Amino acid sequence: MQLKELGSAVESEWLRTPAVRPNVDLDLFVVMPNHFHAILLISGDGVGATGSVAPAFKITSGSLGAIMAQFKRESTVKVNRLRDKAGAKLWQRSYHDRTIRNERELNALRDYILNNPSQWKPDDFYG
Repeated sequence: MQLKELGSAVESEWLRTPAVRPNVDLDLFVVMPNHFHAILLISGDGVGATGSVAPAFKITSGSLGAIMAQFKRESTVKVNRLRDKAGAKLWQRSYHDRTIRNERELNALRDYILNNPSQWKPDDFYG
């Protein structure tokens, strides 16, 4: 995937994640034209609060929910500055997450992420 300016802004914010959250190690990821895939490792106790929680739910610091909320917020700010569209929505509410339970699942997800760009076929909205 050849990133343009907006995709590069999203990528640079994702790469900042371990500096902002020392309990996180990044694995494979890809920025797609209309979505994002990533594998990350969270150490310690911060694995609660998924993206499917109600908005009134307090997100635990260091959790996946906190990591994703900060990433989405900061990448939105960067992209909106580039687009000169302050306050515009970038990400859908919530996200899809899953726990990787073994090496086989990890390798399957890595393959999926690596092959996702070659499977991209622009649709009417994004084409």
